[in-house]
Amino acid sequence: MFEVLPEVVLVVDSERRVLAANRAAREFVGAALHQSNLKTGELLTCLHSKRAGGCGYSSFCSFCSIKTTLEECLKSGEPVFNREAIMALEKEEAVSVINVLINCLPFELSEQKMAVLTLSDITDLKAMERERYEQMERLSLIGSLAASLIHDLKNPLTGVSGFLDLLRSRLSDEDTRKICQKMEGALDRAFQVIDNILLVASGKEDVPLDIAPIRVDQLVGSVLEDFRPLHPVSLFLDYPDEISVDVGKMRQVLWNLIKNADEALAETLDGQITILSWASQDTVTICVADNGPGIPPEVRDRLFLPGYTRGKENGRGFGLFGSKKIVEAHGGRIWFESVCGQGTKFFVQLPLKST
Repeated sequence: MFEVLPEVVLVVDSERRVLAANRAAREFVGAALHQSNLKTGELLTCLHSKRAGGCGYSSFCSFCSIKTTLEECLKSGEPVFNREAIMALEKEEAVSVINVLINCLPFELSEQKMAVLTLSDITDLKAMERERYEQMERLSLIGSLAASLIHDLKNPLTGVSGFLDLLRSRLSDEDTRKICQKMEGALDRAFQVIDNILLVASGKEDVPLDIAPIRVDQLVGSVLEDFRPLHPVSLFLDYPDEISVDVGKMRQVLWNLIKNADEALAETLDGQITILSWASQDTVTICVADNGPGIPPEVRDRLFLPGYTRGKENGRGFGLFGSKKIVEAHGGRIWFESVCGQGTKFFVQLPLKST
């Protein structure tokens, strides 16, 4: 068990000699650990020799922190946990900077003070933390911009809505009144979109939902009524019953997916959008597919990140991020499958019962 642990593990006695080292420690330090009774000072020399010259981390390098941690642990008899440090290592003439987590646990054996020293590579964890921080920074910026733009946008839209209501009340022609009603409906949906953008961009974890029943074909149809793609759309909606969703927010999700599919087909001959739905056990799935160029593998991991636009000229990096938050607020999930040169499919899976 000790031998196969992924962390570097060293057993050191009171005279700072290394009594045992696992495979990860031997690989980390090198062949020097095969020598018997290697002292900690010699261990640190091994670590020091692997340090990259001029790395800029001289005051933080792990060989210093290892020695300090070990001395503190053996002297006080108290464990030392979660001490972070940075190390720059040379391997095959290449330099790599890694983050390490140092732990030291004292114990006694035959009245001799000893300690178990562990080093864990937390470089990937630190990278994830930095990425998370950058995401929150981007989201904060998006939220600030969205709040400012939406405030400026709502005022003229409110004025248009008022004038439409006044115009409809003074018209006697029924056809013209119906046109005004449709325009008012479109404005109401525009207000819903604005509110959804502001809500999701605010960074709040909880997305409030106004759950109501609607059939999938009605939901898809209402989106296509307002957004007319440039490419033909084929519908295969095989689930005829109602689902319980926040209609305004789910419309926004489908709008984003259909719009993205339409834009992906900009340079595709005979481009086609296909929208499907089906039920399976306790869920219903809606799929928006295109036969475009597909999504490059190198960007797929970033598609749902806030602020990521894939280089779109007018993109804001909000659509897929916001769609993911809305779908997950429903207790569902969203994912995609893509094959370069063949197209992309986005799936929205929702529970048949409201959350």
